[in-house]
Amino acid sequence: MSHLARMSRLLTRRSPALVGLDIGSSAVKAVELEATRTGRRVVAAASAPLPRDAVADGAILDVEAVAGAIRGVFDAHPFRTRAVAASLSGSDVLVRTITVPRMSDSELDESLYWEIDQYVPADIGDVALDYQVLDRGTDGDPGDTMDVLLVVANRDRVADLARVVERAGLVPVVVDVDALALCNAYASNDGAGRDAVVLAHAGASSVTAVVVRAGRPEVVRSSPLAPYLHSGRGEEPGAREDGAFGNGGLDGAPAPAAASAAQVAREVEGAMEDCRADVDADPIDRLVVSGGWACAPGFTDALAERVAVPVVRLEPLRGLAATGRAADDLLAGDAPAAAVAVGLALRRSDER
Repeated sequence: MSHLARMSRLLTRRSPALVGLDIGSSAVKAVELEATRTGRRVVAAASAPLPRDAVADGAILDVEAVAGAIRGVFDAHPFRTRAVAASLSGSDVLVRTITVPRMSDSELDESLYWEIDQYVPADIGDVALDYQVLDRGTDGDPGDTMDVLLVVANRDRVADLARVVERAGLVPVVVDVDALALCNAYASNDGAGRDAVVLAHAGASSVTAVVVRAGRPEVVRSSPLAPYLHSGRGEEPGAREDGAFGNGGLDGAPAPAAASAAQVAREVEGAMEDCRADVDADPIDRLVVSGGWACAPGFTDALAERVAVPVVRLEPLRGLAATGRAADDLLAGDAPAAAVAVGLALRRSDER
């Protein structure tokens, strides 16, 4: 294990609450929640646009532009903490549930060191790894195996994410991945059942799809969107330059044409089918969509015409209280655009 950086050990600062910070390719989105006696409440929520090509395939290319946008969001809105949970995304982030022989944590550390090359086409010294045991199996089980959630990312990408958060004057506490933040948002209000769903997050430049069965992620796929699918200057619907999670595009611009929605729907369908091909168990019960495209008129209808399962929008704030501007921003029909940020805000620094 000495050659692998564990993401959970990279950042170990403690904070009672965290701001979920989603750094997308077209905008940064931030959400802060607080615990109440009856559940959780939205404290603050805001977004700000990013210049084109400041972020590409999850990689931060313009540190100053991204840090400036994040700083502006926090300076202009009433966030109570500067402790942040941020996430990685992109085609080089691996999230997968694997089955291994039953063993202790120390044995698993050593075993993953030898097994990692099966899953990552990169030099072992270039990656950061984390894992969580999902199911240790049952004593006497003839299979004698356990399920492990494996997360692998480029080590430099982890460091770049922490660096841009610090450059914005904030404290990076948790490094997560978009796919697991989505699962967190889904599980907080709708994911307690035994059903099998595909979560599909359609942003400005990529589609992330996750198979979730009985609340556990099993397969993750990330697919880039062709540039011609982007609306206007390349932004996803569902983000406005006034700091709110808006409806129908930036600056009041018209929502994307139905043809564009249909094209993105095709990409979501493809990601969903890729996931289904890797899952040889029960059929998928429904498709749950989020991201800015989920807020675009005609998108869910276009998607429903292409898949043979019910299509619903992820509403990450269902069951959460909100007041003032935070309620206006997030409860006006555009909450799916903030799904990753909400999932990150649900994290706590003492969680694995």
